[in-house]
Amino acid sequence: INLFFSDTITNDGFTFYNVITSLYFLEFFFGILIAYFFIKEVRINYYVNIFFILFFGFISIYYYDFIDDNFYWFFKNMLFCLFAIFLIFFAITHLNKPVKKLNLFMLLGSSSYSLYLIHNPLQSLIIRFSPDISTDLGFSLILLLIFIISCFISYIYYYIFEKLFTDIAKNKLIKST
Repeated sequence: INLFFSDTITNDGFTFYNVITSLYFLEFFFGILIAYFFIKEVRINYYVNIFFILFFGFISIYYYDFIDDNFYWFFKNMLFCLFAIFLIFFAITHLNKPVKKLNLFMLLGSSSYSLYLIHNPLQSLIIRFSPDISTDLGFSLILLLIFIISCFISYIYYYIFEKLFTDIAKNKLIKST
């Protein structure tokens, strides 16, 4: 038990308990759980799912607004994850409709990892070379510019490095077998 709940810090600065209760771990775990339920075709009644979305959403908002943050940080992460799991599960089981391959959201989804890789360095470059921003409108325009350029460059990056190279590698593997 001391291994899990100890305040003793390891060489990396994390306890095992901090790792398994982190928001990243919970999101990963619940993502796997959603995928498992989807593959096994588990269904939750439409109204039950809506109830849980509203319930965990309301409790999360209440907790964020009215409860002391120092109370128990894991509780906040768990509430958010439970809200998200029911929302995502509802979307894939009840709102799952076919989408055209060239839909803007499909293109963004396909290039999402590239967007993750590119947005931060690109954001730093644009902010560094942009003029001093003193108004909310200027700040909003810079954010919009960063968003548009990041999406565009990430799709190009995805198309060249992920799609084309993957297709080339698949073709070479198929020809060699």
